[in-house]
Amino acid sequence: MHKAVIQFLLLGTSAAQAQNPGGVSGTELWFRTGPSSHDLQGIYHWQDFSGDSAKLRLNTSSGNEFTQSRASVHSLNFHPALDLSEGLSAKQAIAGFSSLSQATIIGVFCPKTDDISNDNVLYSLGTASLTKDKIFGGAGTEALDYGSDTGEDMLYQPSDSLSETGFKERAAGIMTFMRAGPPATSVCGGINPSTIYP
Repeated sequence: MHKAVIQFLLLGTSAAQAQNPGGVSGTELWFRTGPSSHDLQGIYHWQDFSGDSAKLRLNTSSGNEFTQSRASVHSLNFHPALDLSEGLSAKQAIAGFSSLSQATIIGVFCPKTDDISNDNVLYSLGTASLTKDKIFGGAGTEALDYGSDTGEDMLYQPSDSLSETGFKERAAGIMTFMRAGPPATSVCGGINPSTIYP
């Protein structure tokens, strides 16, 4: 189960044709937590500001959109953030207009303070997964422990240079992951969609 709160997730490629949310060109998906209506005390969801209209959905037979009431939504730097550990179902977002075979993924994550010492998956894209401590590239590749030298990852360990209290105070972080592979197109030349599991 995911034990993280996420503020936004940005996925981009160099060949994007989408709008430029936030002034960042080349975005394929730009998710940001926001209210589903004009009621700021109502229901919140991920909004896709890139023009793809992708939604964060429950990975169930119903495929309903993942939403949370304002009472369950956290705040990171005064911005709403979804609690992805809510519920037992996995979540998924499908990028309908990009395979994301070549992409830079940026997200703002914050582990829940009661679960800072347990490693969990933050998100997966294809065969790659990013956890609070490592990046797994898929079969035949060695995992990369991105905080092994500096201790600057999202997994608290007693050997870290920060105390547990200091770690909790600085727990929110920007995670960046670059993915480069051959372009993935179908036999007809169309783009195969890609699924992200946050």
